[in-house]
This record gives sequence, C-alpha cells and structure tokens, in this order.
Amino acid sequence: QGGVAGRGIDGNTVTKYQAQGCAFPLDNNNNWWQVTLDKVYNIDHIVIYGLSDNWNNDVGILNGAYLMIGDQLCEVIEGMKEERDQGHTFNCKGDESKRVGKVVRIEKWWSRIVICEVEVMVRKDQLEAEPPTSDTTLSNGQEMGEFYNVAFKKSTSQSSTRVSADASKAVDGWAIQVWAGAGGSCTLTNDRFYDNWKVDLGRDFKIDHIRVWGQNSKSGSAYMAGAMLWIDGNLCSRLSDMTTNGPEEVRCAEELMAGRVITISQTSQFVSLCEVQVMVKKTEIDVVPETVVWPGETVGDFTNVALNNRVVHEEGTATQSTTFQGYDARRGNDGDQRGAMNLKSVTHTQCWGLQFWKVELERVYKIDHITLYGRTDCCKERIQGARVIVGKSQIVAKDIPAPTEAADPIEVDLSGEEVYGKSVRVE
Repeated sequence: QGGVAGRGIDGNTVTKYQAQGCAFPLDNNNNWWQVTLDKVYNIDHIVIYGLSDNWNNDVGILNGAYLMIGDQLCEVIEGMKEERDQGHTFNCKGDESKRVGKVVRIEKWWSRIVICEVEVMVRKDQLEAEPPTSDTTLSNGQEMGEFYNVAFKKSTSQSSTRVSADASKAVDGWAIQVWAGAGGSCTLTNDRFYDNWKVDLGRDFKIDHIRVWGQNSKSGSAYMAGAMLWIDGNLCSRLSDMTTNGPEEVRCAEELMAGRVITISQTSQFVSLCEVQVMVKKTEIDVVPETVVWPGETVGDFTNVALNNRVVHEEGTATQSTTFQGYDARRGNDGDQRGAMNLKSVTHTQCWGLQFWKVELERVYKIDHITLYGRTDCCKERIQGARVIVGKSQIVAKDIPAPTEAADPIEVDLSGEEVYGKSVRVE
C-alpha cells in the first residue's frame, strides 16, 4: 500500500493513515523495520510515532514489539494504545549501556507493524564523541522480572540446518511454537546423526533454570522427546514430548547449574527449538561460579559413570572387538537407551570368535549395579550366555539369560558386594 520503510524517517510525524506518511511492512510472520545510522552513537532516547486514527484497528499495534539497538533489546514497546498525535519516548528504561549502536530495529512476530516516524535522539555534545564499545557477547541479555535471560541474541550453532530454520531463531526472543518454516521462529536440523543445537553465553553464569519451547504440533513436539540438555559437558536433564503450549522448565543438581555453553542433542531425530531461555537471577548476574566436570548422569541416588556422548565429549571411552556396518562402540554409552537399529544408538560386532564391548571409566569406582540395554527390534536372545567383567578379571555375572521382553533392561546387582573397578567389559 505504498507504506515503504523510508516513511518512518521522512520527518513527517503526522500519525493519520490517510496522510500516507507511515511505513507498513507486509503482514508476514516476522515483521520488522530498521534504520541504519551513519555511525555508532551514544543514543539518549528514541521517539516512536504510531497510528492515531485507528485505521484497521492498528492503534497500539506496536505494543509488545521489541525495540532493538544493535543486538541489544532496549525495551519492549508498551503504552501506545492512546489515540494521540504525539510520539512515545523510550530510553531503554534508563540503561545507558543498551543505548549504544548504529542500527535501530523494531520487530514483532505474528502481527503487522505500522510506524509513522522514528526519531533517534543524540545529545549535541555526543554527536562527535567516541561511544563506548557495545559487546553483546558479554551482555546480560533480556530482563524478565527478577531474572536475566542471558541466552538472548547470543551466538548459536547447530549440527545442520533444514529449510533455513537456523540456530539463531531459538534465541530471538520470540517463544512462538507454531512451525512456519523459514519464515517462522523455530529451528530445525536435518535428522542426520547426533543432531544438536548450542548457545554460547559468552562467559560462565550461575544458572537458576532453563526454559525450552518446542513445536506444539503433535509431530513437531515429538522431535524433542528424550533430547538431552547439557551445561558445558555435564548432562543436566532429558526433555519431554512438548505437546502443550508453554515452556518446559529445566533444573538439575545445583552443582551442575553453572557454565557457559548450553547444548541440546538428539541421537537420531530432528532437533527443533522455538525458544531457549537461560535464566539467571539479577542478584547473581555478576557471580563468577565454580564449575565442575561431573562424571556422568545423575539417576536418583546414583551416577551413571559410563556416560560419554560424542556431541560434548571429543574422545570416546568405549571399544569393541569388531564393528558391523558402522555400529561402533561409542553408541553403547551415549545415553540413548533406545534399542532399534534404525535409531543409530546400538552397537554391533561381527559374529565370529570371542566378541566384546568395553568401557573405560575415569577412575576406579565402587560399583553398585550395572544396567545393560539390548536390541528391541529383534534378536533379544543374542545377549544370552554373555558375562560381565569388572576391571581386569573380576567376573560379576555370567551366563546372562535373554530378557523376557526385548525392551527389558538387564540389571547386574552388585550392591551387596565389594566390587571396585575402572572398566566394565561385556563378552
């Protein structure tokens, strides 16, 4: 309708639709308008003029939009419901650190935006001044009540990208769970092998909780069922099937809630995330936490010290006698207990001579019990007659029977014995 972007900076502050002085981006999923200044400025405040004559019910259409300066969220636009011909002033709620930049952007998902004029105001004595450097990799992120979302607009990556649904969409600030392809606000990988998504927070934070939104469609939400959430190299939690609206809130043991890199991984499934928020209390935003390297996954009162997933661990700890069609030893302690071969988390040796699978632990442990998960799509009897050896020669189980049902795990209970070792071998 002729509402080109330039109308937002043409000096015309008339806020009537019929005056044809307003910018109208097309009604897409993600609408935005931005202006690029001639250099980086230390901005004092920004004045925004929206519609005042309620054309097409668009008075207040900017409410809820994000006002960005560079990659920093200045503030969420509010208070533009009044039908008046004057601008609304925003100063990032007085935070000078957020008012440094060269690009001013207004964006809003699932709603058109109408901008009649934007004035970016710099004090005269600051026009030639050298502004401070704005480093968003070290910013506190998005203010949300008593917390900062420190993942907001941070550096992201993923193992692969499908239909342009890139990794940054999960930290764009919009928790919209409807899949809309390249024009939407959700990520999507290609379902290859050990798919994963990562965000680098820029430094270590003491984390209170993490909020994760997946697609809310029946098929899309299932992508994330069983996905593993890691803080640095420590497994914090496994995600559920996100079939309902709203986030899944993740907390794990307090000693694990500190780190810099958040990773969400799947063994053989798409990774699709609509938003990830890493929440840090404002009172703890400057805390430099102690981080730990946890030896495995916490399961109730126990820790699975055999865990080693190639997404976060470069070096494998498992070996086997031979390998059949690429089903290597690392699949036996990757944390994925699913037993169908097509899900790519099952080991497989050849069938001649003495065959074994073995995992080396970080150090000598007193072992309480060992749990084996076999194939579930066929061949449950192949484990029958196997034995389990701890350390160099301590046989703790022999002539293992086949499970009653293929999905039944086989547990070797050692709780009443004094069994110590640095390796476990099944042969």
